[in-house]
Amino acid sequence: MTTPPLSAPTLFTPSELRADAIITASITRLVNDAFLRSHKHDPVKWDCTDLRFATLESYYQMLGEKSVVALIFDDDTTPEEGKQGLERNRSVDGKWAGKKVVACATAVPWKGGWTKEGAETERGWEMKAVCVDGSAKYARRGLAVQLLQFLEQRLINIEQSKLGFQKRVGENEERAQGNLNLWILAAECLNGDYWRKRGYQEVRRSTQGAGVWGCQTSFEIVVLRKDVPFELK
Repeated sequence: MTTPPLSAPTLFTPSELRADAIITASITRLVNDAFLRSHKHDPVKWDCTDLRFATLESYYQMLGEKSVVALIFDDDTTPEEGKQGLERNRSVDGKWAGKKVVACATAVPWKGGWTKEGAETERGWEMKAVCVDGSAKYARRGLAVQLLQFLEQRLINIEQSKLGFQKRVGENEERAQGNLNLWILAAECLNGDYWRKRGYQEVRRSTQGAGVWGCQTSFEIVVLRKDVPFELK
């Protein structure tokens, strides 16, 4: 099997994605396919028709205004493969016009757990919609890990800038190190172990019934956190 050429991880802002329906549609197809693929392992427990993002607007609502999105594209895809039936739209960056998104990850400001518990006291960023295309040619290439590391460094840069400013104005004169808090909300039975292997530790969990996340019975939602120390510039 020929290994397709892939782009480096690339950052997009919510405003850029709102301006580019082609890239956004490629993202939502990728996420929906991954969401349904995870459910097919247990069709009794999970609804195998439920979509993560039924519309582009539902994806934009998840992003909000301050999120950071990282994408990897297949550089070999044609415009027709990339747009898949949508009217051709000018890309925010012409080099990505018509390219297929094969891996994605998003960081959004943490707003607490499933019932917003912790929203008043916990800070940091939540990792969401971390997906890789299910085709064999994209498997075992560490694409999700690349994106997570890429986002982690971007978030460190954001926090360094924020805390560095506070230090310059005298609010953090004695502080030489910061701490980036990364959060995950996961279905324990689907991907709890995946995130633990990547340094996340359990903070709390709750049992949710039918109707949540496409579950037809019940399951446990686990809140996980990873703390990443960094030096102030």
